[in-house]
Amino acid sequence: MRAAKLGRASGLIRLFLASAFLTCFAGCATNREPILADGHLISLEKSIKPFIDCFNAAADQRRVLAVVSPTCGACVAGAVAVKRGVVQEFSDRDVLTVIVWIDMLPSDNQKTAEAASVIFDKGHVVQFHDPNQRVGKALARGIVSNGPAWDTYLTYSPGSRWEDRPPEPFDWSHQLGGQGADTRRYRAREHLAAAMREALIHLGATPLTANPPGAPEFNEALGTAIAKIRGQSQQAGAEDELCPQCARQFKDMACPLPQGTGLSITRPGLTPNLKAKPIRLRVEGLVCRSCPLRLATGLALVPKAARIDVDAVNSIATIWPPLGSELDPTVLIGAAKAAGFDAVLARESEQPASEKKE
Repeated sequence: MRAAKLGRASGLIRLFLASAFLTCFAGCATNREPILADGHLISLEKSIKPFIDCFNAAADQRRVLAVVSPTCGACVAGAVAVKRGVVQEFSDRDVLTVIVWIDMLPSDNQKTAEAASVIFDKGHVVQFHDPNQRVGKALARGIVSNGPAWDTYLTYSPGSRWEDRPPEPFDWSHQLGGQGADTRRYRAREHLAAAMREALIHLGATPLTANPPGAPEFNEALGTAIAKIRGQSQQAGAEDELCPQCARQFKDMACPLPQGTGLSITRPGLTPNLKAKPIRLRVEGLVCRSCPLRLATGLALVPKAARIDVDAVNSIATIWPPLGSELDPTVLIGAAKAAGFDAVLARESEQPASEKKE
């Protein structure tokens, strides 16, 4: 029995790891320097206008837009796909890349967005921080059926302008689950990089190399990016070591999470009921960067756990049921304890930022 459970858990771990691998106007119009004023990203806290002005200032160019969370492992891999498939493949005369770091997880904020922004170091990338999900909400129509669009990658042809609503992209891809995005447009890792590269070639851009990046090259680029983020976040050295339980569970796997902050996963084949009241657990024992994944994997052994958010900063796990079902808090607490964590029901006041936004 124990061997069967471990085998099932190992399968879930591999599935989630695979899915995880599921002011500017002047800069945009002229030399397109990356992140900009006073060492900070361009903020969209008060208005989406700086982003729209930037997008339209480059209307004569092909553009790639990525809307990504700075602490989601899949989004970080997606950002690396943009760097490897777009930034390193096309000149700044051919393509402008716009990155919007959107706050979707409880661990997302300006500080973590600035840490993740070090992925990009070339001048034809403009980066924004979107704490109020303005860009994601504006893009949602036609991409997702619920919530803002994020972990989404769009390619635009010359002449496209953002007026009262976003223009139609030439092509787009995503790494989403549970929000109703077209599953035929799911791309991950080197396949996402290749899809963006191919779309730009169709639009007439000339690549700088003969072939799209393969898996080994992408893996190397992802490892380099994660190391840079950890260094920027001052999480190198001893703090990067896995705790004993995670070291045993993940000994044969490379955990993609760049920071020990949290994650969000959606069970394949289940649609979480985001309008239902979720179960929130206060969890003790989240001590290393892989603990959120170990906890989420344990909670995912509960069949009706459709979506699991782990906020390692505040030690809160939030679990949503699928449509038409309910969750038993006792079963979830038992699953957390079986994964090696102490858990109790959280107080009503301990509501994660991500739930407030939804």
